[in-house]
Amino acid sequence: MDKNIIDNKQKQKKVFFERLLTITGWIFMLYNAIQIIATIILWIFSIRNTYYTFEDNVEVIYTFFILIILALAIFIIIITWSTYNLKKYGKLRRRKFAKNVSDEDIITYFNITEEKLKSMKKDRIIYINKNIDKKL
Repeated sequence: MDKNIIDNKQKQKKVFFERLLTITGWIFMLYNAIQIIATIILWIFSIRNTYYTFEDNVEVIYTFFILIILALAIFIIIITWSTYNLKKYGKLRRRKFAKNVSDEDIITYFNITEEKLKSMKKDRIIYINKNIDKKL
């Protein structure tokens, strides 16, 4: 019987690294969210934020330019990664669906009568005690 990856025991180093990376990502996102919310509140109440003061427009343009380059780099990385995943894994069809089972197959497998099967289908709750011989 195949086991899922999630059921297997993972190495402690890998678990530690994944948790550290997750916590770091959440802290980064929370920090940015707080900055955005604080900026919106300051704009709404027209409070001047003295933390960021620009002497002239050159610093603003330079900061905006760096932001655009960073956003483009992240965009290119995400597009490249998604294209790679699509090419490598996109054509895989790993899901296996169960075949339809007819009433005759159920009757044969469980060795029951047709009337018993019909009554089981009508019942809301059924209990099946199956032994090794596949008999109910």
